[in-house]
Amino acid sequence: MIQRYLPKIAHFMSRILKGFSSFLILFIIIFAIVTNLYIFEIFSWQIIVAGMALPWLGYICAYVVAYLIGHPPSDCITIAVEVGVQNTGISIFLLRVALPQPQADLTTVAPVSVAILTPFPLMFLYIYKKIKARLVVRHFLESEHN
Repeated sequence: MIQRYLPKIAHFMSRILKGFSSFLILFIIIFAIVTNLYIFEIFSWQIIVAGMALPWLGYICAYVVAYLIGHPPSDCITIAVEVGVQNTGISIFLLRVALPQPQADLTTVAPVSVAILTPFPLMFLYIYKKIKARLVVRHFLESEHN
């Protein structure tokens, strides 16, 4: 409704939300690291690889399925992000409440690693997209001058 009837406000809100989302993602990463700093002592390379693989697999599988079903690329990306960004907070909370110590700390290692590592694939893709867009503009401007 805002985009239809108040396009200037919609554009302004869109710009604010992009910056706010970036800030929020960084805040969540930093907060998760600080509050769970002691859990890093339990991390192994297998936990880190699994923590990075789960979001990537979610993004890729969801995108492929959405594409095969026939969704447009923009919807495929949205579906992939929704599937890849799992709510690990619920699993961390339930494990902490349901289990006594030290089992609670030992079992929350995997969901904490996923929670911390989930934003990185999206951040890398965003940075890649921005760099590619600038290179395309630069190439276009150089070819225009020649």
